[in-house]
Amino acid sequence: MARGVRAVIVDGIGDRIRAARIAAGITRTAAGRLAGVTATRWHHAEQGWTVPRLLRLPRYCAGIAVTMERLLLDPEVSGPRDVEAMSMRMRSCRGAIGCSLWAAGDGAGATDNSIRRWELGRSEPGISTMIRLADFYGVGHAWLAGWQ
Repeated sequence: MARGVRAVIVDGIGDRIRAARIAAGITRTAAGRLAGVTATRWHHAEQGWTVPRLLRLPRYCAGIAVTMERLLLDPEVSGPRDVEAMSMRMRSCRGAIGCSLWAAGDGAGATDNSIRRWELGRSEPGISTMIRLADFYGVGHAWLAGWQ
């Protein structure tokens, strides 16, 4: 993952975890129990001392009843998505670097048929695939997803 994309995801995640937990009205211990992590691990994530692995984020989200998108993205970015803009941006990015559907899929860890469906607006990639695709194209994931 490119450093720029990682910085967008990691920057402020502890604050967002803490804010979501407080909004849910639960303690660190309760949130940790619901997420299957210790209260200490939860506290370290809230303080920004550690960053939960992407594979563990769904457990953190379950502990505070929020979506991964809400937890990962800045509040001003996580508004309504423009799926038409996402499709158009995916097509233009792939065209700009001159790669095939297969090459784009390989770069994002997806199939060429998935890339085709996303570019046509028939389906949408998950957030982790969107991040890999944005990294492959060298653009911001929020922009590619149609949030900006």
